[in-house]
Amino acid sequence: MTERFVLLLKLNKVQPSGIVPPAMYAEYCGGELVQGYMKLTNTDYAWHVWVEKDGYQYDINKMLYKLYNKDFQDLDIKLYKNIPEESKVESIEGIVKEWELYNQDPQKFWKSVPKNIREVKSKIFKSLK
Repeated sequence: MTERFVLLLKLNKVQPSGIVPPAMYAEYCGGELVQGYMKLTNTDYAWHVWVEKDGYQYDINKMLYKLYNKDFQDLDIKLYKNIPEESKVESIEGIVKEWELYNQDPQKFWKSVPKNIREVKSKIFKSLK
């Protein structure tokens, strides 16, 4: 089911960035949208969002990125909820603001995304029923 969902995102030209793809999947599957980190180097991490359901982690953006970039099929990203204090964390302010808005008011968040993204979300949900 996850692979089909991600393929539909790519077919509808949804890019693997921000919280839109994982938020869509979390709402579709009834999973939890989780914030944490992905490891870049031994001491560097990037703020990241994924979906958790039934003890599994679904990194929708990573899966989608691999579809867009065939050279990165062996890309192995580890996800962490907690990291060592001395680590450096990279984050993109706009994506963090998306996360905050989504957690405060999901309806307001979806109204803030482009109309074509809302239409894609509706289309994908209908096609997977």
